[in-house]
Amino acid sequence: MNILAVYLKEIHYKKVGNKDVEVRKTNFTDKRIVETLRSLGHNVDWLEYDKSKLRSVRGKYDLIFNLADGLENDNEFQEIPILKNIEKTGIPYTGNSSKAIKSCYDKANIKRILLKNGVSTPDFQIFRKYSQKLKKDLGFPLIVKPLYTDGGVGITDKSVVYNEKQFRKQVKKCIVENNQPALIEEYIVGRDFCVPVIGRRAFSPMECTFSSKVFKNRPKIMTYDVKWAGESNKDYHYTYFILRDKLNRNYSGELDKKIKSAAEKAFKVMGCTAYGTVDIRTNNKEDVFVIEVNPNCWIDKYSDTFKSVKSQGYSYPEFIEKIIKLNKK
Repeated sequence: MNILAVYLKEIHYKKVGNKDVEVRKTNFTDKRIVETLRSLGHNVDWLEYDKSKLRSVRGKYDLIFNLADGLENDNEFQEIPILKNIEKTGIPYTGNSSKAIKSCYDKANIKRILLKNGVSTPDFQIFRKYSQKLKKDLGFPLIVKPLYTDGGVGITDKSVVYNEKQFRKQVKKCIVENNQPALIEEYIVGRDFCVPVIGRRAFSPMECTFSSKVFKNRPKIMTYDVKWAGESNKDYHYTYFILRDKLNRNYSGELDKKIKSAAEKAFKVMGCTAYGTVDIRTNNKEDVFVIEVNPNCWIDKYSDTFKSVKSQGYSYPEFIEKIIKLNKK
């Protein structure tokens, strides 16, 4: 198969004398995927995303492998027009459609669609001004999030609030610092799961563990620093995802069934058909709540998504080949 890998260049800066010099690099995940595609026998060309160059590829490739989906804090929704331009080529492509991506960008939209289709999700409210009145049926604790960001952007320990004073301060900070409305959501005290979904099948959930050594008196949430700060952040060393299946202690077959069923239904009603993850929390009664649906998740060899898929007997090349077969026409 002739494949075009469309990617985004990563831009970094390094000091040269007294100046910051731009250094353009290719993402290590993108490199690994292209190497894997070639190992599978495919002919692969690279193209740094460029709207005008993309117009000229029509009819030249069997598939576009969409790697242009790693836009952090994408307040201007650039991922959507990029994907729409890929769709205009008429070439099948990997990942979810621009329509599905758009539906999942707005966290409130996700929740409305979930509720309409009978999928449990925490009660919520949108705040465009910090002075708005809080709904009477929303009681503390609450969690305050930017409405449009993903990857933990804008989430800190202080995002979970326990009283009116904390609430008002955090809402104002969220709106100002992220330049967007705030999503106020019932905070589910309980377990935190990430469920990979490939096609319409949910794979083994990954549960985030929070060390009591560090999180005893703190909310058990995946903040931005916990997710991305790596070695530079001590909390990074005390949270990690572990694979869950019905044979694990404290994880019953019944809970596994409920989590996977909720993830599959959430993925489907959001219009997702390729790959992604569904964030889920459970309370002490093992009630299941879908928090977010994340289409086109990280699919590196070292991702938690592949860790789950690997547990079902797939090699990394087989995983990438499976994604190819889920392409959009």
